[in-house]
Amino acid sequence: MERNPVTVYESEAPNRWQSLRGAARLAVEGTREVTRLTEQAHWQVLRTMGLAQDDPEKRTRGITGLVYRSIDGITRGVGLGLDSGLGALEPWVAGSSLGAAVDDPNFLTVRAILNGVMGDSLAASGNPLTIPMSLKPLVKNTAGPRKAVRLWGSPQRKVAVLVHGLCMGAHQWQVPENLKEKYPDYQGLGHYLGEALGYEVFLLDYNTGLSVVGNGEKLSGLLQRTLCPGGGDFKGELTLVGYSMGGLVSRSACESARLSGHSWLTGLKHLVTVGTPHQGAPLERGGHQFQQLLRSISHTAPYARLGDLRSNGITDLRHGAVICSPDPKSDTKPSVLPLPEGVHCFAIAGCLAESDTHWSRHPLGDGLVPVYSALGKHRDPDRRLDFKEKDQVLLKGVGHLGLLHAPEVAHQIKAWVAK
Repeated sequence: MERNPVTVYESEAPNRWQSLRGAARLAVEGTREVTRLTEQAHWQVLRTMGLAQDDPEKRTRGITGLVYRSIDGITRGVGLGLDSGLGALEPWVAGSSLGAAVDDPNFLTVRAILNGVMGDSLAASGNPLTIPMSLKPLVKNTAGPRKAVRLWGSPQRKVAVLVHGLCMGAHQWQVPENLKEKYPDYQGLGHYLGEALGYEVFLLDYNTGLSVVGNGEKLSGLLQRTLCPGGGDFKGELTLVGYSMGGLVSRSACESARLSGHSWLTGLKHLVTVGTPHQGAPLERGGHQFQQLLRSISHTAPYARLGDLRSNGITDLRHGAVICSPDPKSDTKPSVLPLPEGVHCFAIAGCLAESDTHWSRHPLGDGLVPVYSALGKHRDPDRRLDFKEKDQVLLKGVGHLGLLHAPEVAHQIKAWVAK
């Protein structure tokens, strides 16, 4: 007998007017931040010359300080007036072209990048450019942007949820135009899972600048409301596919579900991670070390603030944080989270090299994530993830971004989950 359905809606993209309002806020905040940064650098130079007193806030005084504070105050006033004016006019543009949703792929890509770089700040300030977490049906419906999608927990139901990576959006699972000639018969992983395995596919959209733990909690709650509307178990078959950061978010969601008692976890059969930095990403660790170097030199110390602007989502990639977010300024490694019990877990890694040598001889991995990190391997046995050898695959000659659209990834997932 079918269970009561639950309604899932596609989240609407911000309209042109909201996007303009969000961009205006960013411009004002950016100007104020540059002003503060310049003042701190100015104070540091004056202090070196013995012309400035110690100040924990590194503020200049006298006429110099008055100039900086005047610039900041005027910018803040202009920003408040502009935001208030744009907000007041929004109802008047609702029926015009300015009130239409912006669904241009280029805009969605820029918005996703902004969310990845500073999504926690966007969310904290209520910026309209913030991406809310939502599930999007793969097939674009024709009954309007808010057509309901009905899910039931019948044993025959097969649902796959694709979770994208840092600075990305749900629209990027689609094979881009520049690869369609290379893959003429391949529309993307979601379409493949739907057509070859009969899955009902949903694409998760979310703010990748928030912490992995925070997004994991949000995803667990969203899956619970979607798959288990009455609070019972989801008796169908659920597969989570996480690309890059998406694999960390998926693992975190499993742990959040376990701690919260969310029953969707009972229906999770497969967890596939693709190019996921389970053991961290060297690029973020290098960025952190460079920031520490800037902080250690008096004249460049103010510019270390630029590193503080990067989002919690980015800093979580330093060590692959899944259940706790260490202090961004420290090198403390997060606690290790084992793979979820009772779930068949798989890992796919990419490698730029095409030679047949062992994975350990490819330190660069896919260009962003080392092979050992994507496969959950670590020299410390206590930090290793227990992916079985038969459930690990290394795709050679495939870079990190290539993993997102490589048909080999889809074929491998089919070989695993169809058993």
